[in-house]
Order: sequence, then structure tokens, then C-alpha cells
Amino acid sequence: MKLLMTAVALTCTLLSFAQDTSEQFTFPAEFEKHDAIWMAASGGLTPKNEILLKIIPILAPYVRINLIADHESTASMLEAEFKKRTINERDVRLFVYGGQVFRNVRDPGPVFLKGNKGNLMIADMKWSFYGPNPNTPAAKRIDTIELSVARNLNLPVRTSTLVSEGGDREFNGKGVMMVVEPTELNRNQGWTKDSIGRELIRMFGQKKIIWLKRGMVEDDPFTTYDLPSGRVYVNGPSHIDEFCRFASSNTVLLAQLTKKESLKDTLHKISYERLEENFRILKSATDQDGRPFRIIRVPAAETITKTDTAESKDTFAIVYYHLPPQGGIYTYCIATSYLNFLVTNGVVLMASYWKPGRSEIIRKKDEAARKIIQDAFPSRKIIQINVEVLNAGMGGIHCATQQQPATGRKY
Repeated sequence: MKLLMTAVALTCTLLSFAQDTSEQFTFPAEFEKHDAIWMAASGGLTPKNEILLKIIPILAPYVRINLIADHESTASMLEAEFKKRTINERDVRLFVYGGQVFRNVRDPGPVFLKGNKGNLMIADMKWSFYGPNPNTPAAKRIDTIELSVARNLNLPVRTSTLVSEGGDREFNGKGVMMVVEPTELNRNQGWTKDSIGRELIRMFGQKKIIWLKRGMVEDDPFTTYDLPSGRVYVNGPSHIDEFCRFASSNTVLLAQLTKKESLKDTLHKISYERLEENFRILKSATDQDGRPFRIIRVPAAETITKTDTAESKDTFAIVYYHLPPQGGIYTYCIATSYLNFLVTNGVVLMASYWKPGRSEIIRKKDEAARKIIQDAFPSRKIIQINVEVLNAGMGGIHCATQQQPATGRKY
């Protein structure tokens, strides 16, 4: 395993890496071949890092892992765990960032464009920590990760002042991208929809955009719902990778709730109506050549709630859910999703949620979703893993990973 050090302080000279203007760069589809998968870890042996350490040996037979650690101490912990878990160090390259990193590396981390001459470029978007302001101290601390990777790999950078997160972008590899309209508008107040669209097309070398509406309620930002069972809270970034994905250049996977499920409660009713609205949008949409898409519906995962207790005045839940500063008990929905999967060389890694004691409905949905994903990716092995720890922290498998396209060159 090679340990690469990264300086925390980065200068604006990184923004002007030399670019070959004769080479055209675009964002490839995720189902194309990869050289590496990027992930990020911070702190000690936390439950979230435990999940990453379970994911690495699953992916290692198919693709190299590039893992960003926040500090040397985290890197040392990871090296020790690799030895304990017989993770081959040759399968993992460890990058020490030297500052705060974010587990959902897809959102603020390195975004790779691929040129028609086989080179790579980093797309540098602004990062706002899922809000409209990219100038907060917390956002600025993380906003240089992609530039750090560009420096380490000696890659040019294409920059933008537009705020946009990786989890809210889907590409078919032929020039069509999908985003969630309310999310992009929220992050870029002062921009028009048209100006956002033009900038996204420029940054990612695309031909057209499909603007979808919000998806599942469980991925809504800072919302409270009063249900018959009591008050529940939801908090998520409202990203497209929770409910809608490309399986091929002309095939779209879209989450589905049945009409019967929509009658369960307010959460299901709203999610059902949103998903059907997005279905209508996709039915009238066309690909880069003006042809309709094939739309495959995938069962929406069952709603799973968890209970926690607020412990201090600075607790995230107290600030955003207005709980008592001490001892406030609250129930929240985690962002369950079968579509927050990762596609890489020869494998699809996706979520499962059933475990002993849970409803048989969850087990049946796990299996139904697995079968649909297998049919959508017939040449790949489908592997399911429970990632509730990530779901409870506004993330999932796709959020925690980012692909580096294959080029046939060493980086």
C-alpha cells in the first residue's frame, strides 16, 4: 500500500492546470469500466468505518480501492485493520488528506471526467454541505478534497462556481444527465434553472438534462411529520441516486410504491405521488437521439425508523428538529434505498434490510429488488449488504463511493 501525503493548504494555481483544448471531456456512465473506486474515512474504528472495511474486500476482486484518510492516525488505524481482516494492501491505495474529509465522498470528493484521447480531468464544483451557502467554515474545510486528488494524480481541473453534489447527478454515457430540480435550485439561489442547466452541460460535457422532482420523503431535508405512530423526523440531501438510476444508455430504474402502500400514512402518500410524477416526466423524456427510455420500476425499500436521544445543546438533531437541549428523545426515518447501489467492474453492490425479527415484507422486497437489479445488469454479480449505519447518516453505498474511469493509463 502506498501512502501519499497531501498538503492542507491549496493555492488557486490548481484551478488553472494546463488543459488540452483539443480533447473533449465528459462524465462517463457508471456502468462503464473503472480503474478505481474512491472512498473516505475519518476518526477511529467507528460503525461507519466498519462498513467501509466490509465493503473494501467485497470490491477488491473487481477494482482497486483508493481510500482518503483525514489524518495519519486514521491511516494507521486502517493499516492495522487491513492486517487483521486479511485485506491485501496491494488492493488499496491510501491517501492522507491532512484535514477534514466527508464519508459521503461522492458529493464533495473527486469527480472524474474522461477525454476522447484517454486522459482524465477533475471537475471541481463548489460544496455547501447540502445547503444554499458554500461559504460556511464547515463547507470550506472539505471543499478542497477534489483539488488535493488532482494534485496527487497530476490531473487538470475544470472549475465552476456552481454548487452541485455527485449524488444528485446521473449519466447515461451518451450525453444525457438527470438531476433533481428542487435540489439544484436550492443549492444555487440566484441562479436560474436555465443557467444551472447550461453550466452542468458545460462542466460534464453533456447534450441534455432531464429535470426530475423530489423522490422519497425519507431523503427530504429537515422535515417533521406527525403520523398515527407519533412524530418522525427526516433529513437528507434529496438526491437522485436514492430513487432513479441509469442501468444502460436507454434504460432507467425508478423506485415504485404501490397504490396500496400509498394508503399507509402521509409519508407513503407523498412519496407515491412524487414517484408517479417522476414516472410521467420520464415517460415523456427522450435520450440524446430523441428516442424514449425503457423504464423499469424497482420496489421502494420499506420505511425503517430509529430512536435516539439528544445529549447536548450542539447535537445536530436539537438544532434542526428543535428538541430539548438535554434528553430529547426523537424518532427518525433512515434513507433506505435499493437504488443507492454502486456499479463497477463485474459487480453491483446494493443494500438489503431484512434481519431476524423484521417483517417478511422486507425480506421479500430485498429479494425482489435484487432480482430486478440482476436482470438490469445480467453480466454482473449482485451482492447485497446491510448499510443501515450509512443510511442513518444521510448516505448509502453509492454516496460512500466514487468511480474513477478506466483509461489504460496509470494514475
